[in-house]
Formats: sequence, C-alpha cells, structure tokens
Amino acid sequence: MKSRIELVNSYNEENLKKMFELVNIVFPPKYFIPFEQYAAINKKNPRIRAHCWLGDEMAGFINFYPLTTEAYERFLASKVVFDMSITADDIMLYDDKDHVYDIFIPSIVLNPEFQGKMLGLVLMRGLMMGLKSLKEEGFKLGRLGATAYTDAGMHQLKVYMGLEEVNLLNPTTNIPGFDQTFTDISVTGFCDKAISIIDEYMGFEDL
Repeated sequence: MKSRIELVNSYNEENLKKMFELVNIVFPPKYFIPFEQYAAINKKNPRIRAHCWLGDEMAGFINFYPLTTEAYERFLASKVVFDMSITADDIMLYDDKDHVYDIFIPSIVLNPEFQGKMLGLVLMRGLMMGLKSLKEEGFKLGRLGATAYTDAGMHQLKVYMGLEEVNLLNPTTNIPGFDQTFTDISVTGFCDKAISIIDEYMGFEDL
C-alpha cells in the first residue's frame, strides 16, 4: 500500500485522537501526556505536524513546534524529556515575517506495526516539506532542535537534517540509552538536499 504525506493546516479533532492513540502505543505510561495538552497546542497553531497515511490508516506523524525563545532555551538546558513539558504557552503563531522562528522536533511517532517499511524517512520528508513551505512563504527559520529516542532517529537527524549532538540526557531518569538532543542554526539549507536524498533512496516520484 502506497504511503502519503499530509501537511496539517487546520485543527481536526478526529485526526488528533488518532495521533494521541499512536502516542500511547509507542511510549510507556510514564510518558503519558493528557489529550487536553495536545489539543490546546494544536488549536493554538495547527500548522505544526505532518501525518503519514497508509490508505485510511494513520501510520505515524512528526511534529515541528515553533517555540518561543524562552521555551527553546529551556529545551537546550533540559536534563529530562522535554517533549512532555511543552504547553500552548510555549507555541508561537506564524504571524510575523520579521521574527526568526526556533523550531523544536519531538520524537517521530510511528506505529510499531509498520516499522521496517522505511516510513520514518517518509515522515522525515514530510518534515522537510513543512519547513520548506514555511520558508517559501517568507517565514524566517532559525535554530532547530530535536530529540531522538532510537539509533534510527538519531541517524536520520544527523544524516538528513545535518544536526549535531550537543547534549546527552541522563539515561537514569529516562529510557536508558535513548535520549539525545540536537541543535543547528543553519538547518533550512538542508531541506531540498534531504528531500532529494530521500526521494532517490526510496524511489519517490511524489507523495
């Protein structure tokens, strides 16, 4: 079944509930985030996510949050899993083309049922498409940070995004051996290159 990418531009509670179900499948209960917290973030700025679909089934998603400067600095200083602490107050709207937006990417969420089908790269392509579309509309993108919880996720961030490791979180407080933080201030130049690499590797013509 052919995969497709959807760049989310509006609030859709049905799809948000599907996304929330995936989060609870992928992550242990100790990393539970209330649905209301997700909903508030997405209501404030729904343009923060790409979905990967297999037919009518959501296979996974990737978020890219425009954080306030204060929230981004808090992320860089964090010694615990930062994803769970994000609230709607930390999210910015795309309403100022003079502002330089700092973007944070929580971990990619992919249904374990579909692992091994390279859908992580499909989601990475969705991320590139989302960042590229913002840039083409005249929004300025500055720093980009991300967390990865698997070796595959770390590999994708390094190879396709050009991100460099800046901090290894304490594994005794999180999932052992997983948590890593990345940042780079020149990420937007990688979008076209990364899309091209992924397309060639996976044989995409278009999604």
